[in-house]
Amino acid sequence: MPAGIAVRTITLLFLIATLVVIPVSAVTPMTATAAPDFELAIEYPSISVEPGKTVSLLLRLVNRAKSGRQVDLAVTKSPAGWQSAIKDTGRGFGVRSIYVGPEETKSVNFEAVPPDEVKPGNYSFTIKADSKDGINETLDVSVSVVEKVVSGTKVVSQYPVLRGPTGSKFEFKVDLVNGTGEEQSYNLSANAPQGWEVSFQPAYESKQISTIRMKSGETGGLNIQVSSPKQEMAGEYPIDIQVSAGTEKISGRLRVVLTGTYDMAMATNSGRLNVNATAGSEAPLSILIGNQGSADLTNISLSSSKPSGWEVTFDQKTVNSLAPGATREINVSIKPDGKAIAGDYLITISASNPQVSKQLDIRVTVETPTIWGWVGIAIVVLVLAGLYGIFHSFSRR
Repeated sequence: MPAGIAVRTITLLFLIATLVVIPVSAVTPMTATAAPDFELAIEYPSISVEPGKTVSLLLRLVNRAKSGRQVDLAVTKSPAGWQSAIKDTGRGFGVRSIYVGPEETKSVNFEAVPPDEVKPGNYSFTIKADSKDGINETLDVSVSVVEKVVSGTKVVSQYPVLRGPTGSKFEFKVDLVNGTGEEQSYNLSANAPQGWEVSFQPAYESKQISTIRMKSGETGGLNIQVSSPKQEMAGEYPIDIQVSAGTEKISGRLRVVLTGTYDMAMATNSGRLNVNATAGSEAPLSILIGNQGSADLTNISLSSSKPSGWEVTFDQKTVNSLAPGATREINVSIKPDGKAIAGDYLITISASNPQVSKQLDIRVTVETPTIWGWVGIAIVVLVLAGLYGIFHSFSRR
C-alpha cells in the first residue's frame, strides 16, 4: 500500500474513533435556562433594629406565568418569643393565601414583634410560599437587635415658624425627648424680644410650668404660648428656647412672623368739622391722614360724597405708602353749586385701601355771594323808599 494512502486511512480511522468516544451531549448545542415564572422577594432581607421596635418589611410575589395562581404563605421559622405574621398592606389583616393574577405582582407585609425583654443578637425567620402547580420557595430574613443608642435630649418642633397679626397669641407645639438613658428634671426658659410674653404648658393642660420631670426614653409634649405687644412692628422675631438638666443645655429657636395691624386715622388740620363757603366759589380744607397701625398702609384712595352740582377736589387722590406712625396732609377744595341756597350741607370725605377705611363728615355752611347781598340791600332800600313816598303823599292830603 502506498505511504500516502496509508496516512489518509489512519487519519480517517482516528476521526471516527474520536466521534464515537465523545458523548452526544458534548456536541449538542447548549440552551439558556428558562427564567422562573414565579419569584418571592423581600425589600430588606437583613436589617438591624433597636430593642422594642416592630419589624415591618414589604414582601413581593411576582407571577410571570400567563395564568393566575393561588399561593399559600406561611412563616415556618420564627425565634422563640417573637410574634410573626404576614399581613395585608392596607387593612392589616393576616394573610395565609393570596391570588396572583397572570403576569401580576402582589405585595404583603411581613411583621415581627419582639418580646419585651429581647436581648441584642441575630434572629432568623423563614417565609415559605407554595402552590398546587408546583411552587415551593423559601425566603430567609435576618433581624439583628442592637443595643439602644443613647442620643441625649432633643427638642423637636413640627412647625417652628408661625405667622399672624400683631397682638395675637401664638402656640408652638414642641416634643421634648429624654434620650439620656436616665430620668431627668428639665428647667424650661425662653429668651424673647422686649415686651413679649412666653409661657410653657404641658400638652392638653392649662397650667403654666417652668420645670418638667421625664423618665428615660420618654417623650413629652409641650405647648409654648407666645404673645406679642399690641404695637409691635411687622417683621420676623426669634424666640430662643432653652432646656437644661444639670450640665446639659439644649437650645431651640422658634420664629414669629408678624404681619402687623392696619389702622387709619383722619381729621382736619384745624380740628373743626365745619367749613364756610360761598355758592359757586371754592373753599379750602386741610385734612390729615395718619397710620396708627404697625404695618405700612399702601395705595390709599381718596373720594367724596357730595350734593349734586358740587365739586370736591384733592391735591392728591392717592397716597402710595404711609409708614406706621406717619401722617400725610391733603389739601381739599370744596366748591358748592353756584345756585346753592344759603344753608348747611353735609359732605363725606373717605380714605380707604384693601385693609382699612375711614370717613370724615364735614358740615358746609353756604352763604350767598356778596353781590347778591348788595342787591338785597338795594331792594330793601327801594321798598323802604317807596313806602316812605306813599306815606308822605297820604300825609299831605
